[in-house]
Amino acid sequence: MNFERDQRVVASFRRGVAVRPAEARVSVIVCTYRRPQMLPGCLKSVYRQSSLPGALLIVDASPDAESEHVVADVPPGDGLDLQLLYFRVAPSLKGLTLQRNFGLQQVETPFVAYFDDDAVLSPGCLSELERAFESDPAIVGAAGYNDAYRPSRKLWRMRKTLGIVSDLRPGSYQRTGMSVPWSFMSPSGVLVSDWLPGCGMMWKTSVVREVGGFFEGFSNYALGEDLDMSLRAGRKGKLVVVSSARFDHLLDKGGGRPDQFREGYMEIHNRFIIQRRCLVDRTWLDTLRFAYAWTMDSLMLLRRVPFPGSAAALRQLAGRVAGAFDLVRGK
Repeated sequence: MNFERDQRVVASFRRGVAVRPAEARVSVIVCTYRRPQMLPGCLKSVYRQSSLPGALLIVDASPDAESEHVVADVPPGDGLDLQLLYFRVAPSLKGLTLQRNFGLQQVETPFVAYFDDDAVLSPGCLSELERAFESDPAIVGAAGYNDAYRPSRKLWRMRKTLGIVSDLRPGSYQRTGMSVPWSFMSPSGVLVSDWLPGCGMMWKTSVVREVGGFFEGFSNYALGEDLDMSLRAGRKGKLVVVSSARFDHLLDKGGGRPDQFREGYMEIHNRFIIQRRCLVDRTWLDTLRFAYAWTMDSLMLLRRVPFPGSAAALRQLAGRVAGAFDLVRGK
């Protein structure tokens, strides 16, 4: 693709010599928006990989050139057999799913990896993910391991008691539309999962293209885009989380992250859309299961009212109510 003539591209540059497709196995895509301070750590960690990708693509939707200058100032270094491609895209492509799909159009390698711009990879992260694919041809998607998010086991046991989830298998997707965190896994071995975390994952490129890429009905921050992709692509083969493919997810609060109201809204709206699009053999009973589970889970937010942070919990609850109201009226 001649991206220099693509009207969706505001600015672009490339560095390094393109690796021949026969030699390059992985392309890494990093999507970013107004977080230039996070990019150096992410880029340097990719450049230090024991198994370098054939290409590193930065898809930037920022309205200014600050991130572009940061990427230009952190070159791969002399002798690195890696091509760096930078794209600053037009506002029409702003949004995680849109940016990821745009990056996918440029990929020529059999595998494509997606990492958030606030992820810092350990030196062996990519090689361990590649090794997982080599060990089992049935694998179509693999994710790295990070322990940035540690959910409350007490809270999840309560959800199981109330029937919001039927079990606590790490990485499972329930018919209620609830997904159990994969971070319940012990940090050893390989975990077969129903879904992969979007902050650091690798896919067979052909599978991502076959299922149509990421769902562009989710705009901007796009909560749940990884779950939607996983449930569709998982019909083509096995999904795994590889504990030896370590990376740190720094969870930067900038870059268009939603406030509590918007997050609550997406928790209901996006999750229902995912259940409707992706749950196999879905019936009206599953709609009732969704309504029950998320009603109970929303009422559980009230447990935080007597404590500090109650205003945030109430805003999140209000967002969930608004999301449910829009679904009921077909918006």
